[in-house]
Amino acid sequence: MSLKERDIVLTGKDADGNSTIDLPITRLGNVEGTADVKAAPEQGDYIPLVDSADNGQMKKILVSALAELLGIDVDSALSATSENPVQNKVIQAALNKKAALNEDGVVSVDQGGTGAATLEALTQSIATAVAGSADLAAALGDAIGGCKIQTGSYVGTGTYGASNPCSLTFDFVPKIYGVVGYVTSSNSPGSTEGNLVCTVEQLTTTFAKAMVPVASAWSYGYGKVSADGKTVSWYTTNATNSAQSQNNETGRIYYWYALG
Repeated sequence: MSLKERDIVLTGKDADGNSTIDLPITRLGNVEGTADVKAAPEQGDYIPLVDSADNGQMKKILVSALAELLGIDVDSALSATSENPVQNKVIQAALNKKAALNEDGVVSVDQGGTGAATLEALTQSIATAVAGSADLAAALGDAIGGCKIQTGSYVGTGTYGASNPCSLTFDFVPKIYGVVGYVTSSNSPGSTEGNLVCTVEQLTTTFAKAMVPVASAWSYGYGKVSADGKTVSWYTTNATNSAQSQNNETGRIYYWYALG
C-alpha cells in the first residue's frame, strides 16, 4: 500500500467544549507571549525557511548566510558614513560609554570626568578652586610643572670651613639657587662673594668642589645636596677673609633665592 501525502486540518475542543482548529507549532502565532524573545540575531543564529525546491519542507539557514545572500554587509564598528547595519554588541558598547554623560553631554566628576564642557569652563573651575586652597595651588603647580620661587635670609655667624658649612633648606627641590646680597648691622647693603647663580644638578650627597656661593668657588668652594634634594650646603677653604668669602660674616643678613 502506497503512502499518500495530503494537507489536513486538525480539529478538537478546548476545556469549555468549544470546537477548535489546531495549527502546528511552526505557526508564529502559536508561540506563547512568555516565550524567550531575542532582540537581534547574531552571525551564528539560524532562522527557519520553507524550501520550495524540496516540496515545501521546513529547514533553517544561518543569519550570516542569509545576509550574504541578500547582499547585506554588517559593520563591526560604528561609522559616521556607512549605511550598513551594525552588530548589536557594537551598539551596546557605545551606549555603555554614553551612559556616563549628563544632560549637557559632559562626563561629571563623580563619573571620572572633568565636569566641564569646554576648556574655558574647566580653566574657570580650576581657578575658583585654587583661589580657595593654597594646598591645591601647590599641588597644581607640581602637576603642570609650574616654576616655583622661594626667597629668604640668614644671619652670618662668622664661621667658615669644612667644620662650619653654611646650609639652606627649601620647600621644594630647586634647579638653581644663590646668595645675592647682604645688609650689615648698620643697615649698609653690600654684594655677596662668588657665584650669584648656582646649580643643584652638579652637587652630590658628599662634599666636593663645586660652583657654590663662595669667593673663587672653583679653587676654594665645596658643596653638597641632601638625599631629598631640598638642602644645599657649602664651605670655603680660603684662609683669607674666610667668613666673608663663605658669605657668613658675623651679623650680616644675607638674602638668598631658589628656583625650581
